[in-house]
Amino acid sequence: MYVLLLISKYLRRKMAPLFACVGVVLCTAMVIVVMSVMGGFLNLLRDAAHRLSGDVIVMGGSISGFEHYEDLIERLEATGEVAVATPVIDVPGLVKIGTRSIPVAQVVGIEPGGYDAVVGYSATMHWGDADWVAEHDCRFGPTEGQSAADLAERAAKAAGGFERFGAALEVPESWRWVGVDREAAGAMVPGIEVSPYSGRDAAGQYDFGRSVLNWNREIVLTVLPVTQAGGISDVTTRSFVAVNEFKSGLYEVDANRVYVPLGVLQEMLSMDAATLVDEETFEPVGESPARVTEVLVKSAEGVGLAEAKAAVDAVVAEWEAERGVSVFTLTWEERHGTLLNAVENEKGLVTFLFVGISVVAVFMVFITFYMIVRAQTRDIGTLRAIGASRVGVLGLFVGYGLAIGLLGAGLGTAGGCWVVVNLNEVQGFLAERLGVTSALVGPTVGGAALGGLIATLIGFVRQAMRWWLVRLVPIGAAVGLVPSVVAVLAVPGWAAWLNGTIRFVMWNPQTYYFDRIPSEIDVAAVAMVAAGAVVSSTIGAVIPALVASASDPVEALRHE
Repeated sequence: MYVLLLISKYLRRKMAPLFACVGVVLCTAMVIVVMSVMGGFLNLLRDAAHRLSGDVIVMGGSISGFEHYEDLIERLEATGEVAVATPVIDVPGLVKIGTRSIPVAQVVGIEPGGYDAVVGYSATMHWGDADWVAEHDCRFGPTEGQSAADLAERAAKAAGGFERFGAALEVPESWRWVGVDREAAGAMVPGIEVSPYSGRDAAGQYDFGRSVLNWNREIVLTVLPVTQAGGISDVTTRSFVAVNEFKSGLYEVDANRVYVPLGVLQEMLSMDAATLVDEETFEPVGESPARVTEVLVKSAEGVGLAEAKAAVDAVVAEWEAERGVSVFTLTWEERHGTLLNAVENEKGLVTFLFVGISVVAVFMVFITFYMIVRAQTRDIGTLRAIGASRVGVLGLFVGYGLAIGLLGAGLGTAGGCWVVVNLNEVQGFLAERLGVTSALVGPTVGGAALGGLIATLIGFVRQAMRWWLVRLVPIGAAVGLVPSVVAVLAVPGWAAWLNGTIRFVMWNPQTYYFDRIPSEIDVAAVAMVAAGAVVSSTIGAVIPALVASASDPVEALRHE
């Protein structure tokens, strides 16, 4: 019982251990925040990469593609492990938007319905009718005698349905494009960052007024056909119009990928089905099947990735033997492994560094308790003299360290989780309200510090320091706060100028591709960090506790 009473007394009356507790709080909160932000960023990348590739990818050995993919898809969808499969062509190309030519790493030909079923393609369409309505209203506003609702309805009809036509890769009949033959032009959905005219505002949002959809201009696509033998054919060029823009969540994809209909790209690359003709007699001698470069597979509900990969491998092996075609398979994790592993390694490295820094909490606890043991030598001797055992003294200081660890870990975990949950709101406050806050808090703290300094000097002379501190510190704080509040409220534009000039942005949406800081709380990881903080604090108290328990009561009572 005396152990618990003394621990409670030390926690309430000793200031030194509280500094060690603060160290535990800060270290715990810091590690939780870092792990949560890096973990959220990694999960965001993993989700985006998964959405781009389905579950399993069947790939040819070159950009010339492989044949008989329809038969392969039919066999894959006949298995219980595969829900749906879709053909894809993925080749490099060049797009010309306005006067600018932009090389893109991925010109992707898709069958919109099947591709959407595998990767959820339609959900990545960035623009909708609401964007067109907002832009129209911003430019023209409600006309006289026409309500805003009427204008919105008319604008929505004129827009034609961006989501629908973008997802279907179709050019709507109602669109009229200056200088473009709508019948001859194909539909294209470029990445949101492909256009050199795109830009984001301070909030990380794209301006529809600068979108490629708003220009009535053609997009010229140039690709280089490659024969099955590896030869190069003549360059092929075709005009397209953008029917939407997509945003996948991966900048490298959104800046280097455009979607076009599979059949159109097959035709441009001479990968569509064709009749083979004898060069001398010009008689048909056979058929050249259509080709694609990939087949994307979505696994059935409840089927694991490894199980789906094994089922696809089995079907592909049988199909290769019958068709004489050579392909290979990858899971989505294997395809994007370089990027995901790099980010995961960075997460592990940063977490390790911060955990290493947090080891300082162990030394803080050790030093604090060693000082306590040295300062409380006579108290330890008194305890031993009245019958306290060595184990009891050892338990007293180890329990003291455990109590500080529990308190620090609890407060640190609560604080860290609060920061993670409200991280974007905290950033918003620092970016929008830091100026006025600094103008109010700064003079207040400065006034309080000045009042404390004056009180210390007077108290040193008159030997009544506490009396002066209690009175002059609040007076100094008030003297600093009141003029600041008056200035902020009375001077026109002063608050806006302060907030615009004094601001701190941790995560600038114009720099980073995500408009919000990605953060996710991993309950298991948080529990491990909290447990580590408790164990570290307890370990830091062990050596001083051993020293205290080993002291001789007679010598301790003689200690000055």
